[in-house]
Amino acid sequence: MAEHFDPYYKWLGISPQNQPPDLYRLLALERFETDLEVIEAAANRQMIYIQGCAAGPYVEHSQKLLNEIAAARLCLLDVRRKAEYDAVLRDKIAASTRTVRTAPPLDDEMLAGTRVGMDTTVVSAVPPPAPARPKPRPPEAPISIHDEPSARTVRRAPRKKGQPVATVLILAFLAVIVVAVAAYLLLRSEENKGGTLAGVIPSQTNGKAATPGTSTKQET
Repeated sequence: MAEHFDPYYKWLGISPQNQPPDLYRLLALERFETDLEVIEAAANRQMIYIQGCAAGPYVEHSQKLLNEIAAARLCLLDVRRKAEYDAVLRDKIAASTRTVRTAPPLDDEMLAGTRVGMDTTVVSAVPPPAPARPKPRPPEAPISIHDEPSARTVRRAPRKKGQPVATVLILAFLAVIVVAVAAYLLLRSEENKGGTLAGVIPSQTNGKAATPGTSTKQET
């Protein structure tokens, strides 16, 4: 038995799902191509390629494709015939998009049987979960009365930053006063010493001056 040969698929790459192809697909063009030069060049290219495949046992297939390509070329190069063909092709595409292929719906019995089978399979395959054991609670720390002062100490409000500065300023002011008083007392003591020495020195001078006078009288 001779093997079935598909020239659309083997030579032009058109799968059986897309057969029979439209004229644009046959010429390897975008659908609804409007440039006539592009259409003519595509038709010539396809005809040259199929003519090269005509050798061997597939001559009849190649001749059939050449006739179809020539007919597509004449149709798409004629403006009136192309417009009519485009209108028919658009209606065909719109009708195919409106047709929605869906699987037949399942009836209630099939759904119920499927659910029951799934439930039994799950129950037989998966063992029931073991009950969760309660976790032991950690022992609570005993509350002691002695801990309250420490807690109170920790919760004391932080000291204001301005208090140390004020204390330093007060101490500095007191130190200045003490130094001033000490300097004043020292000056007073120096002045008292100076007055005492001033009273002693004149008396000594007067005594020394009287002694020569006495000796003068004695010499006289």
